[in-house]
Amino acid sequence: MAIKYVPEPFRIKMVEPIKMLTRQEREEKIKEAHYNMFGLKGEDCYIDLLTDSGTNAMSSFQWAGVMQGDEAYAGASSYYRLREAGQDIFGYQYIQPVHQGRAAEKVLFPVLLGPGKFAVSNMFFDTTRAHVELAGARAIDCVVEEAKNPAKRAPFKGNMDVKKLEELILEHGAENIGLVVMTVTNNSAGGQPVSLENMRQVSQICKKYKCKAKVFTRMAGNLKTQIGQPDLIILFTSTVAHKMVHCALKEAERYNIRVERTHSASANALENVLVECCG
Repeated sequence: MAIKYVPEPFRIKMVEPIKMLTRQEREEKIKEAHYNMFGLKGEDCYIDLLTDSGTNAMSSFQWAGVMQGDEAYAGASSYYRLREAGQDIFGYQYIQPVHQGRAAEKVLFPVLLGPGKFAVSNMFFDTTRAHVELAGARAIDCVVEEAKNPAKRAPFKGNMDVKKLEELILEHGAENIGLVVMTVTNNSAGGQPVSLENMRQVSQICKKYKCKAKVFTRMAGNLKTQIGQPDLIILFTSTVAHKMVHCALKEAERYNIRVERTHSASANALENVLVECCG
């Protein structure tokens, strides 16, 4: 398959020399680091495949901005420019600047996550996964199957598997999905691109399940705990055991939860119940 490359529409004004090591030198360095990529010095990595952080060049306007920004401890003009840009793009009244994504995760994740909660992503970066787990939640990767085959060519191997995402929401309950994270580009999958269409689909699914509804198709050991206090419980009567039905009805009575039964376990039957109950 022929690939067309378009020259980058910018000029490179500055170069930074890098060190080239022989194979023997590289083997010695990685042995000294005990085969831990984080133990290697940056200067000893000719091509850094560990991350794409800090590898992009800055524009002439960005470099000029460094010199134009004032050094005020509070109320700096750079802060107001950043705040106005954030408000213009996202439409939020309040903007909290942080120095990097890891700091944003540390501030935001404990607010949205906790024990019993789940975070779903097209593929979590290592520090993002760590912050999810530090908050007491569980991180679930939901990348498309193409991403798992390096030899397969595909235009958007960083996409979220939207079918699997919807299945995860139904399995764990919408109220237990603390957040859905789209990593663009998909760093942990090798910097693979994500399509705008895929992002729209993920957004639509998240909005679709804004109601608190849980669907149980099989008996779980901790079913009583998992049920929680949703708006709706759907029982597939052709597939569930009587013990499971009894447990669900008991919890529904305790918390005044609406219960719907459907004999068919098809996707259409499920959608019909959700449309009728949740609009």
